[in-house]
Amino acid sequence: MRTVALPPRSMYYGTPVALISTINADGSENLAAMSSSWSLRDRIVIGMGSASQTAENIVRDREFTFNLASAALWRQVEILSSLTGKPEVPAHKAPQIRHDADKWAASGFTRRVSSQVRPACVDECPLQMEAVVEHIRAVADEPEGFALIEARVVALWAHEDVVAPDASGVDGEQWRPLIFSFRSYRDAGTELGRMARAVRGAPQPATQAAAPSRPAQPRAETENR
Repeated sequence: MRTVALPPRSMYYGTPVALISTINADGSENLAAMSSSWSLRDRIVIGMGSASQTAENIVRDREFTFNLASAALWRQVEILSSLTGKPEVPAHKAPQIRHDADKWAASGFTRRVSSQVRPACVDECPLQMEAVVEHIRAVADEPEGFALIEARVVALWAHEDVVAPDASGVDGEQWRPLIFSFRSYRDAGTELGRMARAVRGAPQPATQAAAPSRPAQPRAETENR
């Protein structure tokens, strides 16, 4: 296949959309949409513009909720993405972004009281995480720098209809995350296959005893590949 060189910018190659809830300095609640994140075990890492109200709140309070949107919420997410909690909109955002003091009401999302942190969870999101910050790294860039924020999830909530029948976790057949891919909203789509290796620490199904064989060679963990 012939390849073509492209400028390495706006590399939104397909990640879930999350709504970040934080507390403003005046005690009001801010809500923002984002898609720059990844997770490993009980940690999540997010990237936010340093000049954003969300980043300012997280740096000050070191806590937030991380709410994963379903595909059905994309229109509300798009409304939210055009709003900022900053009274003064940065010049490079002004043509497409406007200030709204109550982004929750403007986008139609509902607060649900959290158990471990002050910011509320987003009731409409099927997966809701309460998180406390462990590390923040500032990255300089133009026209705006950004913050890489590592946080530990201290509480995880899920809508009943996306929980696996045995309550062991999320049912991938029912969970339909909203994906942001190259500036378009997409459904995660149909399952193509299942990972053969079991999740570390999860209960293993009983199997019949097998004849002794030579020990298997250890395999590298997925996160080390």
